[in-house]
Amino acid sequence: MKKNRKNSTLFNSMWRPLRFGEYGSTQRIVIGVVSFVFLTALAIGCSCAYLRLRDAWESQCVLLDYTRQVHVSGCSKVPVDVLLRKLSLTNGVNLARIDFAARREKILEDYPELRTISVERRMPDHVLVTVEERIPIARIDVKDGNQPGRVVDTAGVVFRRIPGTKILPCIRERKTALSQKGTRLTGRLLAALKLVCMCAESEFADMRLAEVDATHQDYLVATLGNSATVKIKWEGMDDSSPTSQAYLRKTLQNVHHVLTSRLDGGAMSFNATVPNKVFADTKDPIK
Repeated sequence: MKKNRKNSTLFNSMWRPLRFGEYGSTQRIVIGVVSFVFLTALAIGCSCAYLRLRDAWESQCVLLDYTRQVHVSGCSKVPVDVLLRKLSLTNGVNLARIDFAARREKILEDYPELRTISVERRMPDHVLVTVEERIPIARIDVKDGNQPGRVVDTAGVVFRRIPGTKILPCIRERKTALSQKGTRLTGRLLAALKLVCMCAESEFADMRLAEVDATHQDYLVATLGNSATVKIKWEGMDDSSPTSQAYLRKTLQNVHHVLTSRLDGGAMSFNATVPNKVFADTKDPIK
C-alpha cells in the first residue's frame, strides 16, 4: 500500500502542470530561438537575393563596344583614345565598378589644358563624356627668346602650347622658367596676365598689346602693336583685389588717352609708373 502511494506521488510530481512563472520563462526561450533562426534565414535569403540582383545588374553594365557605347564631346587638345584609356573606358570593363571621380581628378592633374571633365552614365551601359578645355589668352616665353611651349588662360593656369596661339600676346619671364605646366601664375607674372586680360577688352583693344616684359622688379614693360613701349606700374599690382583692378584700369585709360589724342608728339616710349601721369621720353608728364 505504501509502495502504491509512493508511485502515485512520483507520477503526480512528473505530470503536474507548470506554474505560471515557469511556463512564461520556457515560452520566451522557445520564441527567442525560433525568432533567431527565422531572422538568420531571412538575412541569408535577402543577402543571396541581393547578390543575385547585383550580379544580374552588373552583367548589363559591361562595355562591349566603346566606339558605340561611349560618346565624347568637347575634347580636341587630348586624343580621345588617350582620354578613354585614362578613364578605363575600354572593352570588357564593368561600368559599375569604375571610380570615375578619382580618374577624373588624375586626368585634370596630368592635362591642365582641360578645365573640367563630366562623366554621365546613361543606364545601363552607355556613357557620355563632356570636356571643357581651357582657352589660352597669352603665350609665355623666357627672356632669352627660347620658346618652351607654354600658354596661360585667364585663371592663370599654365599648360602646353597648342596650334594657333602664335598670334597671342607674349608674357616674358626670366631666363629660368618659373611657370611650369600645371602651375598658376603668381607675383609679377600674375600682374602681367592681368594687364593682358584688361587690354583684351574692347575699351583698350586698339592698343593691340603684343608683349609684356615681366622680368623687372618694380614695373612691367608693355610693347604695343605699333612697336611703342610703355613702362607701367599701378598700386597693388601683385594682387587680384577689385581695388588693384581699378588702379590698373585708370592707368590704362591714361595711356590710351595719350595714344588716341595724339598728345605724344610722335614718341615711341612712355612711362606710366607715376599715378595719374604719363611721361613720353622726357621727365615732363603729358598734359
